[in-house]
Amino acid sequence: MLAINEEFLSYQGEGELAGTRMYFVRTQGCGVGCYFCDTKYTWKPEKQDVNEKDIVKRARASGAEWVCITGGEPLQQNLVRLVNEIYKANLFVMVETSGVEWHPVLKRFHWLCCSPKDLFTTKNYSLHKRFIEHAHEMKCVVTKEEDIDFYIKLLEGYSGIKTFQPVDNNPEIVKIIAKRNLKDWKIRIQQQKVMQLR
Repeated sequence: MLAINEEFLSYQGEGELAGTRMYFVRTQGCGVGCYFCDTKYTWKPEKQDVNEKDIVKRARASGAEWVCITGGEPLQQNLVRLVNEIYKANLFVMVETSGVEWHPVLKRFHWLCCSPKDLFTTKNYSLHKRFIEHAHEMKCVVTKEEDIDFYIKLLEGYSGIKTFQPVDNNPEIVKIIAKRNLKDWKIRIQQQKVMQLR
């Protein structure tokens, strides 16, 4: 059983899989506490009372081929049973995580998107080093130019997709990132906000 805030069908608006139709499962509970978080309503832990099989039944009924587990911080709950059920249903599964928790189940995700929050957490959290080896994508929120240098150093040795995401789609931050002309980094905005999707 899991604590779930909401489930809905939409299109991925962030990162490398942007534009992909997905069934979103937003978990409840997050202790990271980023000041710019746009889902602060997920922070408070609640009762784990949603059955994993029922989640997957709704995902299959939606017609989507992908399930996106997001939060909150999904890895603050045990996702093993949910991932098992998603595999049984022959669906693809991705997770969006801050990277502060590691669990072996992460190796089973078809897409692992990590958004390090070392700079913004209200607690002494830091990126778990296993993500350097296993994440498909690092999605790094930029609030000022100094953030860029922090991420470059943090992700030395990482060979996956590296993306800068300007906080709140701020065009001035976009300009700051673009001016750096970093060949091995992408810039992506939160497209769901532009398209007014969930």
